[in-house]
Amino acid sequence: MRTSLIKKAAAGVVLLTLSQGCASAGTDGAGPSVLLAGSWAVQTLLDDLAPGTPSATLVPPGVEPHDLELTADDLARIEEALAVVYVGGGFQPSLERTIDAERDLDVLAFAQPLLREHDDAEAIDPHVWLDPGRWAQVARGTGGDLVARGLTDTETVERAARTLEALDASFEAGLASCARRTIFTEHDAFAYLADRYDLEQVALTGISPEAEATAPRFQAVADRARAEAATTVFTERGGEGRLARTLAGEAGLEVAELDPLEFAFDPEETYAQRMRANLTALRSALECA
Repeated sequence: MRTSLIKKAAAGVVLLTLSQGCASAGTDGAGPSVLLAGSWAVQTLLDDLAPGTPSATLVPPGVEPHDLELTADDLARIEEALAVVYVGGGFQPSLERTIDAERDLDVLAFAQPLLREHDDAEAIDPHVWLDPGRWAQVARGTGGDLVARGLTDTETVERAARTLEALDASFEAGLASCARRTIFTEHDAFAYLADRYDLEQVALTGISPEAEATAPRFQAVADRARAEAATTVFTERGGEGRLARTLAGEAGLEVAELDPLEFAFDPEETYAQRMRANLTALRSALECA
């Protein structure tokens, strides 16, 4: 359930290529380049870990990152890449089918991924970037590989990781004392955030953004919201909010936004700014001291 407001894809999968006697994408043979596709949060992480590295995206404008289908040109670029740094967990299945396990890096390997129920089976939740603490671990792990490849330096990586750790501390302090600890959402994308800060997420749909709410699930969420005297249901930034508005009318709730950080909106925004907006929204909904 995505809206036309979401038109800019970002980065969740990173293809690192080095020029080897011929020009790499976007570099005219001038050095390393980064080919990006997937969640916006990963693009900003790579910008912080390896600033100034030329980059391009695999995801065409307006395409849902989860729905990426690789073209023949994409496959050729992957074949020529020195390494693929990607978000696993089924985030982009067509890309994961091309991965070389010995050559490539899954950022989830650095993050203690959550296992969730999805389509009646246990699967990895890919939305790790919504936990700044785990994201700091990803920064150090991925950054170490970038250092080894000569794409950045240890000081830059450590500075990025410490910034994320400071953001993690602000979330921990800001959510330590709240009147409620359950967040009601449309899309089941915020489990990492809930897990990190001792919250519980109750979602109308599953991990997949295409998932639909069943009538029994919708009713169960509405009943629980009333029982817990909830004040707010969260839709996603840029989303249609249809289910959230329906639940709000059913259970007497306000509608607010949480940002899953999958898409670019304002090119001047940073990961920290968007996560702090999430913290502000959570503190208001949960009535935190």
